[in-house]
Amino acid sequence: MLLQNLAELQYSLDAFLLSRWEQCKKKRKELLHGNDALGTIELVLIIVVLISLVVIFRDRIQKVFKRYFKKIRKQREKRIVPRSSPAEQKEKNHDYSASITVFLS
Repeated sequence: MLLQNLAELQYSLDAFLLSRWEQCKKKRKELLHGNDALGTIELVLIIVVLISLVVIFRDRIQKVFKRYFKKIRKQREKRIVPRSSPAEQKEKNHDYSASITVFLS
């Protein structure tokens, strides 16, 4: 009885694996011979349309970018503090305690 149950179990497992194998083969054939090239053509057409739009509206796009970069440059100039020369920095960092010591001695 146990041997008969094992044989039936093995038969059902083999049938399941064979059906899965056939499904995989079928999906592989569909993938290789499907209409996926249609997606490639659509992608190429979209790229062509985008490039032609950029060429047609090139001047307007340049004006927009120039305007934004001008705003960015103005904001940057407002935030940047002018740097002082090395002589001015040395004068600012001058150690007055040494001068007072020399003066008193």
